[in-house]
Amino acid sequence: MKNCTGGEAEKVINEHQDEIKKNYINLDEVKNAKVIYTESLKIVKMVMDDIRTGKLLNSKAVKNVASNITEVTLKNKGVLSSVTKLKRYDDYTFQHSMNVSIFASSLAAHLGMSARDIERIATAGLLHDAGKMLVSQAVLNKPGKLTDEEFKEMKSHVLRGYDFLTKSGVPDTMLKLALQHHERHDGSGYPYGIKDEEISIEGKIGAVVDIYDAITSDRVYHKGMEAAQALRVMFKWTDSHINRKVFDFFVMNVGIYPVG
Repeated sequence: MKNCTGGEAEKVINEHQDEIKKNYINLDEVKNAKVIYTESLKIVKMVMDDIRTGKLLNSKAVKNVASNITEVTLKNKGVLSSVTKLKRYDDYTFQHSMNVSIFASSLAAHLGMSARDIERIATAGLLHDAGKMLVSQAVLNKPGKLTDEEFKEMKSHVLRGYDFLTKSGVPDTMLKLALQHHERHDGSGYPYGIKDEEISIEGKIGAVVDIYDAITSDRVYHKGMEAAQALRVMFKWTDSHINRKVFDFFVMNVGIYPVG
């Protein structure tokens, strides 16, 4: 990991303050977004519980949630991002899937992707951790540090999820984020240890938003960081763990959404 001063991180974040101000959201939009978020979370929980208990993937339910996320994102790129802070650690797995979908679709919109591609990425975000439903619950919910064997099982969620989604008929174009969100810029990630030039744009987006939501979320074993602190930490990981250009877009357009 490269060295980086706090001042440099502050400079990057502060350079984007004018852009951030353009994304102010009114309270009516936030109220509507909260309703959509809460109802969508119930559906995501149902879909993930089905996977956990060996049932078929409810593709229609996933598509409906992704469509709602896309529709709201196209109207206001930041409104759903503003309500992702409504987190409870006991619902982490389901909320994390929702939040990754929301952040990824918002980032895709800011990157100028089409409505069709935004919905594709929203769907991919919802399903990116489906493999965790196939990992031992004792490992998934362990409050302390994982052993080497337990960590190996946890990492297996990527390929388990990929295999499950492939067999469920999910198109390959929707699987890149799920397969590559733990790959890293310098090749230190998993499951294949590929480097930045081999990672798809979906994988790069997935890595940034997955890390951001994970480190800002409260868990049984740690308190989540505040947004600004998380961005400073992630700045130090650019060009080692995550792609700098994608991260810069994230800071500028998704990272912090004041509500006004």
